[in-house]
Amino acid sequence: MVSFLRYVIATSLVISFSALTGCGRYLPPVSPEVLVPQSVETLTAVYNTDNSVTLTWVGPSSDKRGKKLKELEGYQIESSQGGAGSTLSDARIERRYEQVAFIPDTYYDALRKQQQDALERGDIVRKVKLDDSLKTYSYTIKKIPQGISFYRVFAVNNEGGDGDFEKIVQVTNDTNTRTVAVVSQGRENRS
Repeated sequence: MVSFLRYVIATSLVISFSALTGCGRYLPPVSPEVLVPQSVETLTAVYNTDNSVTLTWVGPSSDKRGKKLKELEGYQIESSQGGAGSTLSDARIERRYEQVAFIPDTYYDALRKQQQDALERGDIVRKVKLDDSLKTYSYTIKKIPQGISFYRVFAVNNEGGDGDFEKIVQVTNDTNTRTVAVVSQGRENRS
């Protein structure tokens, strides 16, 4: 009888301890839109002598929550062709944009590889850092159409979708004028 009583008490203690500590920590689910990357940083544009335009930007470091990004698929570049007298308001119309290019991200792949190498060596993984210059990307648009056209660049993340964009590049290409301007427009959510 005493051994049965000990068994019941021991079993009760194990069950109570398991119930209190659980087998893991549950957090509220995170909606996909909070995993969306921030907008690209320092977007610049240069009109080249060969009638092309080079866009240059720095990839984001965090998502919309301000948490460090762990993955990024790449960057999508889209364009919208406007006619004479097109304005920035015209450029904001979502349905008028078409994909020009997709630039795969290489920074986070390199970071994961360096972290894996550190793990294999027995080093501290969270201390692995890469040079931030590896987050700088560029793309040259070789054929600029006549008239006014608009371009935008945003980050794409497998986990949460497309990021925001804060700036639009406005390119004017006509017989008398060839200009490029980066126009700040505030955050525009693509979700």
